[in-house]
Amino acid sequence: MIILHAGFLDERPLLWGESPLKGTARPASRRGGKTKAGRPQAFPFDAGATRLLSALERAGVSAPGGGERIETAIAWLPTVGGAPVPSSPLIAEIPDSSTPPALSPWTVTVLPLDPERATTLLSTSVGKQMLAPGVVVGRDLAFWARAMRFAGALVARQQFLPGLESRNGRYRAVWEPVVVGEDRGRVTALANDMPGIARALSSQVITSPPVAPPQSVLALFLGGMMDHLIRVSGSTPPLASAGHRRGRGKAADFASLHDQWLNALRSPDGILRVKRQPWPSWPRRSGNGAAPSP
Repeated sequence: MIILHAGFLDERPLLWGESPLKGTARPASRRGGKTKAGRPQAFPFDAGATRLLSALERAGVSAPGGGERIETAIAWLPTVGGAPVPSSPLIAEIPDSSTPPALSPWTVTVLPLDPERATTLLSTSVGKQMLAPGVVVGRDLAFWARAMRFAGALVARQQFLPGLESRNGRYRAVWEPVVVGEDRGRVTALANDMPGIARALSSQVITSPPVAPPQSVLALFLGGMMDHLIRVSGSTPPLASAGHRRGRGKAADFASLHDQWLNALRSPDGILRVKRQPWPSWPRRSGNGAAPSP
C-alpha cells in the first residue's frame, strides 16, 4: 500500500510516497534530526523508488523506456517525540500525545515528473481517492490535480499571452496566464485551500520550514502547467510572420530575433538560441577629437 504525495519545488513537480513499515506499527523514537553528514534522517515511511515506480505503473501513468531519475528531497513533516506523524492511519497508528506536533525535516525519495507525465498523473487523479488497488491519492496530490484542471480551463478560454523569460543567461519564449475578473477570486480561493504538505519540500538543508506563500507557489505551477498545455494542445493563436520557420533551428535560420521568438513559442522547450554579437569597434579618434576618415 502507498499514499502518493506531490510537491512543486524549483518549478518541478516531485512525486513521493508513504508506505507502512514492515513488521511493526510505529517507527522507533529518535533523538535529533540529522545524520553525521548533516542531512536529516531518512523518513521511516518513505515509499522508496521501487514502490513509487510500481504505483505509477499500476495507475497507468508510467513512462516507457525507463531511465528514471530518482532524487532525494527534504520534507518538513509533523513530528512528535522524535518520530514523524503519518498522514493516515493506513500507514501507521496516529500517536496520542498531549504534546503538539512540530515540523521537523526528514529525507524522502522523490521522482521528478516531466510535464507530460505530470499532466497524465494529475488528470488521472482528479476527483479520485485511489488510482489503483493500494494506490491512494494524498491530499497534496489531489490539490495539484485541481490546480491543473483550473489551468486547463484558462487554456480552453485562451486566457494567456506570449512573453519572454530570461534566466541564467538563457532566454525562453513562454505563454503567461492572464487572470482577470472572477478568476482572481478563484485563484485566491485555490491558494487558500493548498494543504501545508503541498509545499513541505526543500531541496537544501535549511534550519526552518519553507516559507514560500501558497499564492507564489500556485502562480509558478499555473504558469508552467499552462505553458505546457498550450504547446501540446494546439491552442496557440496564429503567429504568422515573414521568415518564420517551424521546428528547431539555429539563430542563423531566422530572418530576425522576433521570428525566432515566434517559432520558440511553438517549440517543445521554448529556448531561443541567441547568437551573441561582439561589441562594436568604435573608430579611433585623432588628436583633435575628430574621427579619422575611412
